[in-house]
Amino acid sequence: MAKFKLDSLTPIKVKKEKTLFKNDSVEFFSDSKAIAEALSQAILDGDKEAFHEIIAGHLSIINKEELARRSKVPIATIRRMAA
Repeated sequence: MAKFKLDSLTPIKVKKEKTLFKNDSVEFFSDSKAIAEALSQAILDGDKEAFHEIIAGHLSIINKEELARRSKVPIATIRRMAA
């Protein structure tokens, strides 16, 4: 997975002279290897905020019930972390 670059965003025309930008964050946060690398880098950099943002992004797109089952962490704990 390539590192995110602002220049990689592609504008999407919505109305005349109005644009939105397509974002592939769901693809990134679905990639376990990319998440592991990003978390490792945040730890090495001592960047607590980045670590929390990466965890929050990943939790926002994954199946929380499956995560609870696999990690043996109560679903209530996972839901609190996601909130």
